[in-house]
Amino acid sequence: MEMRPIDPLERVAVLEQWESNEKRNRRRAAWSASASVLAAAVILAGLIYSGHKELAALNKQAEDTRAQVRAEQENLEQLKAQKRKLEGQYQASLSVLGNVATTQAKAAVDQTLNQNPQTASLLPRAYLQIVDQNDRDFANSMGKKLQEAGFIVLGCLAGSRREIFRPVRTIPPPSWKEFGQSVCWCCF
Repeated sequence: MEMRPIDPLERVAVLEQWESNEKRNRRRAAWSASASVLAAAVILAGLIYSGHKELAALNKQAEDTRAQVRAEQENLEQLKAQKRKLEGQYQASLSVLGNVATTQAKAAVDQTLNQNPQTASLLPRAYLQIVDQNDRDFANSMGKKLQEAGFIVLGCLAGSRREIFRPVRTIPPPSWKEFGQSVCWCCF
């Protein structure tokens, strides 16, 4: 192939064509870059908006939770104060009732027995049974408490380890008639 010389007008036309192509390519590149930047800005703005909205919701939820915790703490303090007050009242009533109940009950039982000895058959009775000899002290202290409460304690029996003593009511011995109907059996 033979190369022919390019005439100056053709050179100018080729240069102008090349410059117009170059300008068009620059415009496309600039438009493409600006469109990419604009799209990135829109996406970033959307992410910032949704993040801000979510953060605001979480802050509101945290504040609501803090308010609820404060309310529960105040309620707890009120309940503790009420508990302390009720415990004080309870302790005061125990000290009063402890003295009154035993002395009044013992006095009432003694007075009733002195006025009418036949009422002894109507008083509640308790019979204590132990399996282990080491429990005798506990059974004796329980017997004293029962006596203070108005029971007649008939005694304490040590049964065998294999067999628990149980009263049989099918053939009652004659001494059971003295017990009346109010007998309490306590086994330890």
